Amino acid sequence: MIYSLNSFGQTEESTEYQLRATFFYNFVNFAAWPKINKHDTFNMYFLNGNPFDPYFDYITQVRKIKDLQGSTLSKPDSNSLSKHHLLYISHTTTNNKFKRTLTNVSNKPVLTIVDNAGACQKGTVINMEVVDAGRITFEANSAFARTAKLVFSSQLLRFAKEVYQ
Repeated sequence: MIYSLNSFGQTEESTEYQLRATFFYNFVNFAAWPKINKHDTFNMYFLNGNPFDPYFDYITQVRKIKDLQGSTLSKPDSNSLSKHHLLYISHTTTNNKFKRTLTNVSNKPVLTIVDNAGACQKGTVINMEVVDAGRITFEANSAFARTAKLVFSSQLLRFAKEVYQ
């Protein structure tokens, strides 16, 4: 399921953000959104900044996401958050902002990805963690995915450390 770093055109030692970008790419490509057509743009928003550049530049410009042109949007207002397909919420986000953001996208087809322990029990679809020796794991909440009208492939979920129903 995970692409090698060579698929990103990189030859140097991997970094955490390269690996996370690879995970994001796989999360997206093993998920299905309602009402996406081939003329749409796959919109992503990174709350509190995008630490994944230039890795996402490569994905959005060269590889494409779900055969769509990708777009990383900055500073949307709270009403436009629900127009995004992917929302990454950094662990540096304050608890109040985290709750407000999740409220703004609840019941919308937005894949929420967080890197904060316990986030899958608080309303996010995927939580990524870096564990011993720099290994990245993730957990998924199928109930929140269904609420967001997202469907995950069983191929993705079998790699999850935990799947909450």
